[in-house]
Amino acid sequence: MKMISRSALALCITLASGLAAVPTPAFAQEQQSAWGEAGTGLVCLVSTLFYGPAKAIYALAGTVVGGAAYAITGGNTQTAQDIWTPALRGDYVITPRILRGEDILVFSGREPDGSEVQPEETSNF
Repeated sequence: MKMISRSALALCITLASGLAAVPTPAFAQEQQSAWGEAGTGLVCLVSTLFYGPAKAIYALAGTVVGGAAYAITGGNTQTAQDIWTPALRGDYVITPRILRGEDILVFSGREPDGSEVQPEETSNF
């Protein structure tokens, strides 16, 4: 039988404790204890450790593809901007407000005015 290392066990206990301390949206209006806030912060940190690199890779890929689109179209900035906006804008970290349901997590883009990026309708030639 394989044994779990002490550090892995400690990490699992810490994560479980943090998840147990996170309030649900129904309780978000109530005053949160210091332990509850610490748990929320811990869950934000751990979830951002997974979410942040995924968003960064998406943004990097969008930057490269947008640059290629700019070059291929002969310097058409609108085409590149249509790729860069959803790739580079959005949330890079998970905040307590997102966990409590007060804000939404936006992975793929926002316009500069704060509205979500909507795909344009395309016509058939």
